Amino acid sequence: RLRGRSPRAPRAARDGTDADTSEAPATRADQRLSGLGLNVLVADDNVINREVASAMLEQLCCRVVIAEDGRAAVEHGRTGNFDVVLMDCQMPVMDGYEATRQIRQWEEVSAQPQRLPIVALTANALVGDADVCIEAGMDGHLAKPYTRHQLGALMARWLPPHMVEGSVDAPR
Repeated sequence: RLRGRSPRAPRAARDGTDADTSEAPATRADQRLSGLGLNVLVADDNVINREVASAMLEQLCCRVVIAEDGRAAVEHGRTGNFDVVLMDCQMPVMDGYEATRQIRQWEEVSAQPQRLPIVALTANALVGDADVCIEAGMDGHLAKPYTRHQLGALMARWLPPHMVEGSVDAPR
């Protein structure tokens, strides 16, 4: 028989929060993103999803702007003020697929010097869902629910090498 205190339940089990988003050690992707001050557009119609994404991104030292539907995402995306767009696929007014197509069309017409990375954040995780996102012009796909570490790795993957600290192409 063991004596002493019984092991405590993980914090997530005690208070309902996701311990992975606040207490987990920083990954290499987290460390590379830290301090970059990236500007991220989060396009999602669900308030909880927006809050979760914003909190995780802020932990990664990102500045976040919210778009509540696809039309607002297009308007924000056309400003050229973002390093990455995280786009929900199913939104009112205009879905994420059409919003992405319109942003890509604007990039072509206005001869933007760089393609804006647009990554789907979606509950659709079936085989072929990522292909639909790519066909619409998105650059990647991350299924919900996701962790801060998955989000950080995704962000680091789509950044230009000169923006990622420690990269071989980074200015010294």
